[in-house]
Amino acid sequence: MNDPTFPQVSTLDQLRLLFLHNANNLGRGVVLARPRVNALFTRLQADRRLVRLLDRLHEDHAGQPVWTNGITGATLLVLSRSDVRRVLSGSDRLYAMATPLKRRMMGHFQPDGVILTEGELRESRRRFNEVVLDWGRDAHREAARFATVVNEEVEALLTGPRATGRPLSWRALRRAFQRVGRRCVLGDVAAEDVEVSELLETLRREGNWMGLRVWRRGRMHALRARFDDRVHRYIDVGQSGSLVGRFADLPIEARVHPSGQVAQWLMGFDTIAPLAARTLALLSTHPWFLTAIEEEIADADRFHHAGTADSVLAMPHLKATVLESARLWPIMRDLARVVTRDTDWDGALVPEDAEVAISLVYHGRAAYRGRAAHRFTPQQWLDGSADNDWALSPTSRGPAACPGGDLGVFIATTAMAAFLREARFRLLTQELRPDQPLPYGFDPFRIKFAVADRPDTPPTVMVPMGPGGFGDFGDFDEEGED
Repeated sequence: MNDPTFPQVSTLDQLRLLFLHNANNLGRGVVLARPRVNALFTRLQADRRLVRLLDRLHEDHAGQPVWTNGITGATLLVLSRSDVRRVLSGSDRLYAMATPLKRRMMGHFQPDGVILTEGELRESRRRFNEVVLDWGRDAHREAARFATVVNEEVEALLTGPRATGRPLSWRALRRAFQRVGRRCVLGDVAAEDVEVSELLETLRREGNWMGLRVWRRGRMHALRARFDDRVHRYIDVGQSGSLVGRFADLPIEARVHPSGQVAQWLMGFDTIAPLAARTLALLSTHPWFLTAIEEEIADADRFHHAGTADSVLAMPHLKATVLESARLWPIMRDLARVVTRDTDWDGALVPEDAEVAISLVYHGRAAYRGRAAHRFTPQQWLDGSADNDWALSPTSRGPAACPGGDLGVFIATTAMAAFLREARFRLLTQELRPDQPLPYGFDPFRIKFAVADRPDTPPTVMVPMGPGGFGDFGDFDEEGED
């Protein structure tokens, strides 16, 4: 029985959460995004309503966590920044990643992945991931090669729109980043292997159904075998400059099952496409910052040679824009953990097997952030304030932080630099205005950009920078929020 010192949400609020949190997250697709459902929940302004509901619960309960009924049982919903830090900085043996829902969603195609592993075996698999992905390093040891791949694929992606005048679409953008993922993870030999991406996509799509379609288990088993077979072929080739190419140089325990980690890495590269689309949308609609970014790219290229990894590492403002995009519209909507033993939480008992949920959608836009919640504020990723704010954790933090998070941000930053070197972009779909609060929901799956050759002269800055720093536009009319 739940300790009474943590409040249980009311029946009415539970119904609201059932739609605004549970159905919102599951419907959009936790393992593979469902574009049509994403568009529906965006039109319904579900994220705006969720944030306002959680703001009220935060106020009503003085920031305490609250008990809700999740899909698989009692769930403690974390509402304060300090409690986010408590969970993320805590032991991953106490706050385990392998929740029952994740097992249902991913167990059929990555049962040996580090996310679903516990105990000492998890520690071994975690160490393997950290070594291959160079977690915590300034740059991956293959960063130069990866930067070359990204620059080549962005140049190829823009060839069509620049030659024909047709818009740059989401579909083309995603295909390009899937190709980047195949080349970086599996090697250039996999560049044209669309089938390996399609196999993984089918397996991920089935994961959205949480194992409920039992009649498809045989087919999924066969598809996973085909996927694993293709991955093993690329591991056997071990092409230099790829992630799997590093396997031969590492002392690997058999139980680590290195091939079992590859699906998660390919999935990670797939998340870069929506991140890139939203970041490009922010830059194309904030000309005052775009000008500064273009100057930063030019300076970095001048000192380190255009398109190199060293050049990208000298672009802190561009990296901050990528991180700010992930704050405004999180790629991972929730960070979920399961408590592995009874634990004391400020005098309250959190029982074994209870789940803990951290809504990144909420914490990125919570009322406690003030006016900055709905503004483009990349400076917080430059001045150190975001580093001290654990509620801003786009790739998680602590013992369970994504070991590929640093690499993912590097790839996204490299892609943004490549886009802005090559062309100028105009957002054709949902309007983003620098003098208005940014929308809670921004659907990347219908995004389109007009693409033009980059002019020799910098753009006219239509929105001046105010005396308070980046984007000081005065007070917003909250009723004008999308």
